[in-house]
Amino acid sequence: MAGATKVVLDASVIVKWYNKEDYSGDALQVRDDYISGKVDLVEPYLLVYEVGNALRYNREFGQSDVESATRNLLNMQMDLREINAEELPTIVGLAYNYGITFYDSTYIAISDHEDMQFFTADDKLLAKVPKHATHIREYV
Repeated sequence: MAGATKVVLDASVIVKWYNKEDYSGDALQVRDDYISGKVDLVEPYLLVYEVGNALRYNREFGQSDVESATRNLLNMQMDLREINAEELPTIVGLAYNYGITFYDSTYIAISDHEDMQFFTADDKLLAKVPKHATHIREYV
């Protein structure tokens, strides 16, 4: 969306769109701001897989629920990005330097590359990369 502030949300935030958890209200506010055009969501494509997997293991979700939620994510037309060879040194470096997963370092690499704010609800990740991430409760 032209002129909208670009942000990156990891799967720990987007799962809260579907699961009622702590900070779901904050996560839903970002979603509503995206829908209204206030923010633009830029995400690694792996987000779809991570959210689908998290929902698959939610005992309250059946097969059709996970399929519907995943379809919903795709239909939202977020800026979903594939990684490329030039980004690999940054992604791998972040993973090793901070002791985080390759998945998490991908979100950070995208946000750092374009100077976007990265939001997470993962306290363990936030403790490891406080200069790269902001807790979703601080979204305004």
